[in-house]
Amino acid sequence: MSDIIIKAIDLTKIYKIHRFLKTEKVLALDRLNLEVKKGNIYGFLGPNGAGKTTTIKLILGLTPQTAGEVFVLGKDPRDVATKGKIGYLPEIAYYEKYLRIDEILSYYAGLYKMDSKFAKERIDYVLETVGLSLFRKRFLHEYSKGMLQRVGLAQALLNDPDLLILDEPTSGLDPIAQIEIRDIIKDLAEEGKTIFLSSHFLSEVELICTHVGILKNAKLIKWGPMGDLLKINKFFEIHIEANKEFENEITGYDVSKIRVEDKLIVSTEQAEFKDKVLSIAIKTKARILAVYPRQDSLETLFKKLMKGNEDVHTN
Repeated sequence: MSDIIIKAIDLTKIYKIHRFLKTEKVLALDRLNLEVKKGNIYGFLGPNGAGKTTTIKLILGLTPQTAGEVFVLGKDPRDVATKGKIGYLPEIAYYEKYLRIDEILSYYAGLYKMDSKFAKERIDYVLETVGLSLFRKRFLHEYSKGMLQRVGLAQALLNDPDLLILDEPTSGLDPIAQIEIRDIIKDLAEEGKTIFLSSHFLSEVELICTHVGILKNAKLIKWGPMGDLLKINKFFEIHIEANKEFENEITGYDVSKIRVEDKLIVSTEQAEFKDKVLSIAIKTKARILAVYPRQDSLETLFKKLMKGNEDVHTN
């Protein structure tokens, strides 16, 4: 089997909206080309309305594309056998609160046509995986929001999927619950699951994702391995106990300056300017406190992309 789990080729979606006896066309996804390989934790990012939810619906086979192609595990995602290999956690999962988790999972096991013995084994396993074994006899109305999110994750894992699609898996959770869900996701990836994750928590995505794709105005504008994307925006940060002569000397160079109390922080992306700043500091007898190689965080990169017109990418 190919190691490409999700493949989109010029995938396009146009919605028709009827308003006041008129039909308007809305471009929700514009020629998306995407590959997610086996074992990736792929972070799929973008502001509201960028096309993330539409992409997830297309990957799940819940809506037809207008143009282009999408393959999941090498097949059309609308194929019933393929759907059986996908686990999905929506941003908000609704369950009947008067039921227990055993009852919820038994119902879904029935939809998957699992025999009773195998279903019991899977239910025991997923409850242990998401940390709910001790709470299996409680009614869902007794669960916290973090516990309900674990219920959704348990349900998504019940069929032992090859691909797990998570839409805002830690939305609205407290910091401890976020950490616990994040650890579960990393453990699942180590077991060989491929995870496609949509989230607005950029620091979280940076911590757990191996790859990232960023959407803007229905287009995928940047993508690639997480480490490679962040290395693109490397810079140097020089901390100096500056004097007036030093500040005058570096005027006009391609550097940024921030004063913090009695310290001047000089930043530049150019190694030659870094060396020049250090030379000027020595010449003007400005005290060099520290030199740090830095790189943009995912949050900084995301902000730059949303504010600018960048469409560069990394494979």
